Amino acid sequence: MPSACQFPLEPVSALCSLMPRPLLITGLLIQWLRSHFSRAPNVEDETLRDTLWAADVSTTGIVIDSVYNWKPEQTDYRPGVFVKRGPWKILRYGIDDRKMLGVTQSGNPHYQNFVQGTAVVFCVAQKPAETEILAAEVYRELMMFGPRARESFNILRFVVTDVSELSLLEEAAEHYVIAITCAYGAQHNWEIAKNAPVLKTLKMTFLP
Repeated sequence: MPSACQFPLEPVSALCSLMPRPLLITGLLIQWLRSHFSRAPNVEDETLRDTLWAADVSTTGIVIDSVYNWKPEQTDYRPGVFVKRGPWKILRYGIDDRKMLGVTQSGNPHYQNFVQGTAVVFCVAQKPAETEILAAEVYRELMMFGPRARESFNILRFVVTDVSELSLLEEAAEHYVIAITCAYGAQHNWEIAKNAPVLKTLKMTFLP
């Protein structure tokens, strides 16, 4: 275990009114992994403790970003971790998303549904063993701190569901990649005020 086994992010209370949104989940995962690789004591595998993230892309030991910002030359001499958001599925609780017996204190009807989403974290390096070591570090971090992430991100569920086999990266033939899939769940709750213009009376809240 790393000597400082702490979750690196503070609760995102300032963003709770905007959650859940795919872009925010992607950004939080990037920030989480950047924080993890920013200090050697956070890193579980000793062979990676010199591979630290820095904000300056010219000096960083590892590139951590959205998959859409990846450039092959960024990982010519260093590993990379890239996050891509997956599809969302909306699950219905009832007819028209109406909550059964759902009336708020104000007397307005209460609605809710459930969101299931995924995010894929790609671990890229030039050597097979290096890629395996990096992927193990990343998936163990995401797996072990999944419960804390759920609390910090104000969502219902966060788990690692799959770690792919090692394969050659199509976009850069001299690199290898392992994909780590994470699943998360969240709940939307909202109410619509009665006797008011449509779309001007929508009050949405996000409850874990």
